Amino acid sequence: MWEEKTATGQDPRMNVQSWVQKNLAGKLDSYLRARQYLPGYEAHPILRSLMTGLIATALVLAERAGGHLPETTPEQAAAWARLRQEHARSMSR
Repeated sequence: MWEEKTATGQDPRMNVQSWVQKNLAGKLDSYLRARQYLPGYEAHPILRSLMTGLIATALVLAERAGGHLPETTPEQAAAWARLRQEHARSMSR
């Protein structure tokens, strides 16, 4: 994982959109490209469960910060939108 203390947006020099693009969208894109090299990833229940929660949280945070997510298929984009909406309701601002 990663950490940047200025990610809270309290530092006026912090560019939140840039941080989101690098740390959320960029890492999500890297994971999506790496999946092809992870045999059985799509059927592994623990990995799937962990990734669903992580991706849902990242989607909500990226949206709130004005970030853009990697390009994907329309079906995947729709699934992410549903996941983002479900989790956004339980994440206070």
